[in-house]
Amino acid sequence: MLETPSEILRCSLPSPNITERIFYLDREGAELVAGEMHVTVEDLQWYRYSKTPKDYYFLKHFLSINDFRILLTQACAVSPMRLLGFIPEYVGEKTTQGNVKKYIRDNVCDIANKALQYSHTPDAVFALEKEG
Repeated sequence: MLETPSEILRCSLPSPNITERIFYLDREGAELVAGEMHVTVEDLQWYRYSKTPKDYYFLKHFLSINDFRILLTQACAVSPMRLLGFIPEYVGEKTTQGNVKKYIRDNVCDIANKALQYSHTPDAVFALEKEG
């Protein structure tokens, strides 16, 4: 196995039932990839995910969302459909108070009691285009 500089890749937490190590790009790695592709880091839509999933189930959920995005991207590459965008549930914007305002959130009403609402965040949202 090749030695990888720690400033390019970081290793996530160890998890049961996941035998291989899971790595993600750090800023320097994203800059290296962007340079090789002749684009900017912003063009890659890379960002630093600052929170490590707190346990195995959160990590598994995080990986599943990204596996789905990868499969969707690959499927669109060989079909007449075009993936216009994909926003996973964990993406958001920092507020001035230091909190994160998620880009996707949904409120639904209780069918039996319209005054009662439930708020939740879908795993992801995406948009597809076919023939314009």
